[in-house]
Amino acid sequence: MVSTTYPLRLREWHRPMIDGCPVCGGHGYTTIEIREPVTICAPEYPVTYPVTCYKTRPCWRCHGKGTVERW
Repeated sequence: MVSTTYPLRLREWHRPMIDGCPVCGGHGYTTIEIREPVTICAPEYPVTYPVTCYKTRPCWRCHGKGTVERW
């Protein structure tokens, strides 16, 4: 286990290292890209074009903090 030393006046104390989340890249959220073909004016003049949507939610690993403590 790796720790970082923080100097105090008379003593030093150790705290576990904190890494950026590898899933979300340290941003605290993940973005899902959704692509669907959409058809408009279907009965007369069917036109199909791709639509891209993005859904953002807190990361499942770091729960939106962007960091993961190493134990």
